[in-house]
Amino acid sequence: MSKEVSENVIIAKDGTETISTDVFPYATFMHDCFNPVQSAILPHTMQDVNMVVCTSTASGKTIVAEMCMSYDWFENEKTSLYIAPMRALAIEKIDDWTDPNHHFAELDMAICTGDFQITPKRIEELNNAHIVILTPEMLAVRCRNIASEKSQFIHNAGTIVLDEAHILTVPDRGDAVEVLLMDVAKHNPTARFVLLSATISNAKEIAKWLTTLNGKKTVVLESTFRPVQLKWSYPVYCDYGGPAKYKQTEVNKTSEAIKIIKAFPHDKFLVFYHTKASGYSAVKRLQDAGIDAVFFNADQTLENKTEFLRRFQDQKDRSLRVLCSTSSLAWGNNTCAVHAIIVGPYRGLTPVENYDIFQMAGRAGRPQYSKEAYVHMLLPKSKKEDWLERLQQGNIIDSTFAIGRQRPGENVSDYFNRIDEQESNVENTIAHHLIAQVAGGLDTKEKLTEWFKGTLAYFQQGSKATHKIERVIDALTRAGLTKIVDEDKLVATRLGKVASLMYYPPFDIAGFHKNINRIENKDELEDRDIAFILSNTNTNARGYISKRDEEFLDYNIVKLAGKYEFIKPHIIKPFTAWYLILQGDIDGYFGPYQKTLMNDSERIVAALKMMDGYFSYGFNEQLNVIGLQLKYGIKKELISLVKIPNIGRARAIKLYDAHIRTPDDLIRASADEFKKILGIVSPAVIAQFKEDARLLKT
Repeated sequence: MSKEVSENVIIAKDGTETISTDVFPYATFMHDCFNPVQSAILPHTMQDVNMVVCTSTASGKTIVAEMCMSYDWFENEKTSLYIAPMRALAIEKIDDWTDPNHHFAELDMAICTGDFQITPKRIEELNNAHIVILTPEMLAVRCRNIASEKSQFIHNAGTIVLDEAHILTVPDRGDAVEVLLMDVAKHNPTARFVLLSATISNAKEIAKWLTTLNGKKTVVLESTFRPVQLKWSYPVYCDYGGPAKYKQTEVNKTSEAIKIIKAFPHDKFLVFYHTKASGYSAVKRLQDAGIDAVFFNADQTLENKTEFLRRFQDQKDRSLRVLCSTSSLAWGNNTCAVHAIIVGPYRGLTPVENYDIFQMAGRAGRPQYSKEAYVHMLLPKSKKEDWLERLQQGNIIDSTFAIGRQRPGENVSDYFNRIDEQESNVENTIAHHLIAQVAGGLDTKEKLTEWFKGTLAYFQQGSKATHKIERVIDALTRAGLTKIVDEDKLVATRLGKVASLMYYPPFDIAGFHKNINRIENKDELEDRDIAFILSNTNTNARGYISKRDEEFLDYNIVKLAGKYEFIKPHIIKPFTAWYLILQGDIDGYFGPYQKTLMNDSERIVAALKMMDGYFSYGFNEQLNVIGLQLKYGIKKELISLVKIPNIGRARAIKLYDAHIRTPDDLIRASADEFKKILGIVSPAVIAQFKEDARLLKT
């Protein structure tokens, strides 16, 4: 079944053998036999080993995770942690596993994503669950607060599953995953790791690193098995090169895509675009060509996206057979698409990462919908051979704590351009985690370097990856986030403690502090002052504003930013978004971006309150109002209404427009007014609203 290839890495043989599910006593499956992937890994699911399972989409990796989790509970009474890279996938898993027909249905499940408040009751729920489903960021926070929160479920875990494990190499996310694996291994060295991915080319290297974390042998399974085989083709488009001819190149790519769609008039297509501008333009051209198409992207409302997917998935409704999308649909979504078209390998002028390309390709072909599937990877005519060589190398996982190594097929100029782009990101990533370690007691450069030696970055690159640490420590000190005491001891300053406790980018915290000190009248902050404080940060200064973003900027708002002469051009977009949130305008073009900001607003306000406690800015009371404005996306005049339980933004606006503007107004409102304004007729519900308004006054 397997063979040793080194002292600690075991290769599970890829084959065609299928084994009856009856031989696995810890779960009951709906199918009679495990497929070749599940059969190959079966013996190892019942052993104390790590696993790296690198097999195609739709090859049954989730069943492998279920086997490991079932074994650990029923044999060892151990909890399992399932790490999903996105909230949507976490919800999908809990829906699947709580289905009465699933063999997990009788187990206790708990979910922990960013929209859940952590309370003692929630911690108790997590501690009592058989399976805990989390996003990486939530598990990272639980690890950092393990002592204060008494998160026993981490200590009790037998299996930690990381789904879509190639997230390890995704900028702005991979570092958190890397550190949480290190932290989990520190808190619970007996737990085993199970990594699942369709797109890891250096699986053996990742396996050896996992072994360094917990000392267990690691099994690697790489398989070509896929129930519906993908047939790849590589149509070319004329690329003129450079920004001057960029628009014409985009037109050429869409022309090639339309040719392919017309060649298969009865099949459903997922068409992936790498920029929103290209996607919108393509949908218009498809519609002009008589092909019904829509564009699934972050600009769309949840209702629209749900409806797009419903229509596309409906096998009886053939009207919507082309669903264009950004990479939003590339992670974990199962669709009925027979074809995936990937419209070029560049996002603007930047090469798209291989993991994104393979994720997009994997959305085509599901056994319940089709027996064959096709991927049409559009490539520039002038660089086709370079890209074919690069794609053949698969997706190499490089730590985001270091500059990625030069990849096979990557020319020297692209590599050095990537180094320039990654330089500041890497230093900020290191800083984000070093400040947490300093606050946690690693008080010398030597101790910090030793901690860093546990990272995947050091495992891959050795001392080449550690040379930035001294420079980052110096930068933290210059920014006032750390200071040196007793000649060589590092301690976190008050700003550093805020960054660590709130798990917020440290140089952004330092930026908030500088911005606040530039505000002349702190006693009565204006909306533009708040927008400036929140937007003029290190992270936003490294951001990006697209041509389409620029089209939707309101230059009356941009003029408001002109009060702050030191604001940088890239700050204008977040400044505009925050200002509009405070003005109650969150339904426009920037709406999806604003909702992302609003989702993090409670943490930001908590950080500002902590800073006000340390530095006595004098606006703590204002922050209570600002926090509600940012949470709900409302003007100040709606604050007294949204404080009433179950009166959110939409209801507050309706009540305010009907001249019910205070708790007293609500208490006096008649039953007819409740019916007319809010559509509420239940006397009990109306009475509860009035009682809540009375309690708010006391």
